[in-house]
Amino acid sequence: KTLAPRERYPLLFQTDKEIGSTWYYRFCSSLMMSFGRIVHGFTVEGAEHIPKSDPALIIGVHSTHNLDFMLGLSFVARAQGRVVRAMLHMTSSFAAFLTNRFGGAPGDRNLALELLKAGNLVGIIPGGLEETYFHLTANGADAYTPLWETKNGV
Repeated sequence: KTLAPRERYPLLFQTDKEIGSTWYYRFCSSLMMSFGRIVHGFTVEGAEHIPKSDPALIIGVHSTHNLDFMLGLSFVARAQGRVVRAMLHMTSSFAAFLTNRFGGAPGDRNLALELLKAGNLVGIIPGGLEETYFHLTANGADAYTPLWETKNGV
């Protein structure tokens, strides 16, 4: 029997306050934000345009390390008081155990839709290094389109 997303990933359907108030989330978020500010001078502009209560899909560019996207999600969470459910490639059960507690979710179309229907913010970074390279070198002419039906992740 295949479980529905809400039954398979109950942590992801907790409220923003339930996820965001855990020691683990607060620790990881503070660590990432401090690292981003001190080491890279990282800032986020325009977070005020992200809805404070409605669902939204946040799309970023897939870089070689994705740290910038995760930093951005931490900064958005701090600015808006909302936890972004980030669609990720889950390569191990240990990684899934850790990232689920931080709002990370397996990159699955049905899960993303259910999270959006539940009123959450969902973040994706489609593609990979190859798609990023072609997008940047062709001024967006070959921009990558997420193919949810053919991949396990985005």
